[in-house]
Amino acid sequence: MPPNLTAIVGLVRRRWTQHERQRSAAAQVAVDVEELRHTDKPTTRTTVRITAHSLPDFRTQSPRAALRITQKPQLLLPWQFDDVVIAKLEQASLAKGRRIYCLDARRDIADQVLAAVSFHVDADKSLPLRLIALALRLSDPDTVAQSYAASWYLLRYISAAGVKLGRGASVDFVTHADALADLAPLGFLPVTPSPYPYPHKCLRLS
Repeated sequence: MPPNLTAIVGLVRRRWTQHERQRSAAAQVAVDVEELRHTDKPTTRTTVRITAHSLPDFRTQSPRAALRITQKPQLLLPWQFDDVVIAKLEQASLAKGRRIYCLDARRDIADQVLAAVSFHVDADKSLPLRLIALALRLSDPDTVAQSYAASWYLLRYISAAGVKLGRGASVDFVTHADALADLAPLGFLPVTPSPYPYPHKCLRLS
């Protein structure tokens, strides 16, 4: 892992704030909660839609609209991403909008995916949206740094969806405690006690 990831994400966060991107990102997010009454116990179907759009790369000195946020399914290559994470990501529902990808238009078409996430909307409305899979690049330090910046962007859209659903801006990630070292640069911190059943460990992005 590049030693300067925390500084890189910090730079991205400051520039995102300076350019008031949070409001712009939230405008790209639409949520729909449909009541399903065909069963004995009424349930809801929550759909999250994000308009495909370009985004500046605030990691660079001269940001250009070179990145692309999309929910269109992408091919993640096993030598670029962890194959276990790829499998978990692909289990997420496309119909309900549970996957988001960040692409780099400056790269070759087979190498454009920088990061991808999938998330869950818990039936318990008191809980934040929950990150299920976080696909980060595995290769050279510069690409890893780009991937962390891209995943930080993607988390803003999950956060915006949570706000629109009345769940708040926090994002939970239920994972093993060892993951904290890799996730801390993105702003995740442990939650004690965990709001999820033992033995799950909860990290929260606030």
